[in-house]
Amino acid sequence: MLYERIVSAAVSTPWAVHPDKLRVIESFLSRKARGEAIPEWEIVAAKQQQRKSGPTPPGGVGIIPVYGTITQRADLMTEWSGGTSTDAVGQRIDELAADPNVKAIVLDVDSPGGTVYGVGELADKIRETAKTKKVIGVANSEAASAAYWILSQASEVVVTPNGQVGSIGVYVMHVDQSEALKAIGENVTLLSAGERKVAGNPYGPLDQTGRAELQASVDDYYDKFSRAVARGRGKAQSTVQGGFGKGGMVRAEQAVSEGMADKVGTLDSVLSRYGLSTADVLPAAAAERPEVAVRKRRMLLG
Repeated sequence: MLYERIVSAAVSTPWAVHPDKLRVIESFLSRKARGEAIPEWEIVAAKQQQRKSGPTPPGGVGIIPVYGTITQRADLMTEWSGGTSTDAVGQRIDELAADPNVKAIVLDVDSPGGTVYGVGELADKIRETAKTKKVIGVANSEAASAAYWILSQASEVVVTPNGQVGSIGVYVMHVDQSEALKAIGENVTLLSAGERKVAGNPYGPLDQTGRAELQASVDDYYDKFSRAVARGRGKAQSTVQGGFGKGGMVRAEQAVSEGMADKVGTLDSVLSRYGLSTADVLPAAAAERPEVAVRKRRMLLG
């Protein structure tokens, strides 16, 4: 029942995420809801995407990693998908902004986006911080949807040579579970009070009221998203909605030419301005594939 509730929440949540990633998340959670065993190497692989920011290095540059699926709070979704919490990132930004020894804050972003919750607030915090301290956002190598919403508020946006940014848009899913329930001999009847209380419920086709509710939600968040990007990049909202990939991803050079980013570069090229390299600020990457590491641990445990 726990995973069924998570799947239900994932389906009804407005997402600002690359569609491919949401399909992966939905598939993963559905497998758990059906009671399937998930190979341990898949879990380890997801968790290895997580990378926590450490103390400020000698060069006075605070690095904040924004990896994996973005959610407001660290929860079971974050645990299983190796994602990032907007609350945690916001707290780290506050710490670095208040530190007089910090010359710049670098957002190291590699994310397909996530839910809309908490993203607008984090974007506002980044924009306000950028008024008093240099904030450099690096798409290293993907900043899609909610990740670009955040990235676009930095003082400067850099995209790696083979990186991509964009996927500006919001959507929500509706899954009609009625046929699946019939197949297992179940029929759900909802008794409710309040005209809109059960609008868009998953126990039948999407009703007209539910469709209107979901569309209004998507339109509202898209307006907030595109307005934020317009402010962050100094463009008209109509330019963002009519261009900037039109909901798709944009490669590095095109992103710069359209004004979605300021330059093509790498995390190392940004850090070199301050006499640093990635070796100074990021932990060494694991040399082994996750499944190999798990296999070795099992052998050691006997």
